[in-house]
Amino acid sequence: MTSTKLQKALAAATGTDAKTAAVFLNALTAITYQTVREEGQMVLPGLGKVVKHRRKIGEALNPMTRQRFEIRAGPVLEFRFAKMAKEAILGPAK
Repeated sequence: MTSTKLQKALAAATGTDAKTAAVFLNALTAITYQTVREEGQMVLPGLGKVVKHRRKIGEALNPMTRQRFEIRAGPVLEFRFAKMAKEAILGPAK
């Protein structure tokens, strides 16, 4: 779904216009960026959690040359889907 389609769908679901929906989405994005930068995580209720954590130094293998190389340590972003979202999208776990 494109951002324009998302804005129109959000506007239709909330009974507002697309401009208001765009302002809402931009504000949500800015708040998410700031919160994750400052606190390290942010929960989006019913959807999941955006988490910033530090990746450890690791080793990997280049499959073409079979040469080992080091993966640098550093901050990475991760999105963890909520159980409710997984069940709604994939169906109940068996």
